[in-house]
Amino acid sequence: GTDDWVLAPGVLSGLSGTDVTLEAWIYTSAHPWANSVPHIVTGGAENNYRLSLTGGGTDGRIMWRLEIGGQIESAIYPPSAFPANQWVHLAGTYDGAIMRLFVNAVEVANHVASGPADAASDLEIGGWNSGENAFFDGQIDGVQVWNHARFAIEICGDAGGTWVGSNTTGGCVY
Repeated sequence: GTDDWVLAPGVLSGLSGTDVTLEAWIYTSAHPWANSVPHIVTGGAENNYRLSLTGGGTDGRIMWRLEIGGQIESAIYPPSAFPANQWVHLAGTYDGAIMRLFVNAVEVANHVASGPADAASDLEIGGWNSGENAFFDGQIDGVQVWNHARFAIEICGDAGGTWVGSNTTGGCVY
């Protein structure tokens, strides 16, 4: 939808803040968010955990954002062409030292950060209704929250691929 969202109370309350993975499948028809930040998966009213799209570049950007000690930390990927009209798997991981953003099981951005992410309790899917009304225009499926930073090989399986090669030098193929 264009302004539909789901609130899942308390889903994030068990996260340690230093080990987390958020994953989701998204489908959107275009780059309609030039002046907004449509949230895909958000850490509730606190907005401390977030997978979202954001304006910028020629075709928008994909962002994995955490708030750590009151500071915003982000891993941002500006694709040369946003993958419209197809299902795309997104994952953001954080292991207490590095934030990693994956698109279709390929690490496309990372950012060094340290310390636990600020606490959040509720999970919002499809929007952040706390002030911005930042709704995602498209479809979202397969949202997963993990209390550990998943490895690329694990994310590959969730994205429907097969891992080829070793754990450290392999890659995901479809």
